[in-house]
Amino acid sequence: MQDYSVNDILEGILKHDQYVLNFVYKKFFKEIRYYITKNNGNEEDARDIFQEGLIVIYRQIKEEQLKLTCEFNTYLYSICRFMWLKHLNRKKVVLKNNTELCETIELEEEFTSLLDDHEKYSLYQQHYNKLVSCQL
Repeated sequence: MQDYSVNDILEGILKHDQYVLNFVYKKFFKEIRYYITKNNGNEEDARDIFQEGLIVIYRQIKEEQLKLTCEFNTYLYSICRFMWLKHLNRKKVVLKNNTELCETIELEEEFTSLLDDHEKYSLYQQHYNKLVSCQL
């Protein structure tokens, strides 16, 4: 498996490069899956959150708003983790690990704003697609 630099990964995400996206998936998905399945989720949840995390990063790159101050995998993990915590918070699920509370659901303002913007954009796309399909 070819290794890619952070710049290669960001450029590949922006250009929808299948080789880079496959690399990102193979290299980083396991960690996200482990976190989500250990915290009241399943494989499908992990795939959805991972995909949404990549979309958030794609939109940040496209809008020239991405400022990495850490490793790419750390940033992706953080986004996915916050998305999962927000999902659980909506469902009012308390995370437990061996019957002990392992985390509290406190989202940083930056990620909360980022994820709120992503949700609004996704909702807009969903309604727009319904509108377009009704007119056809």
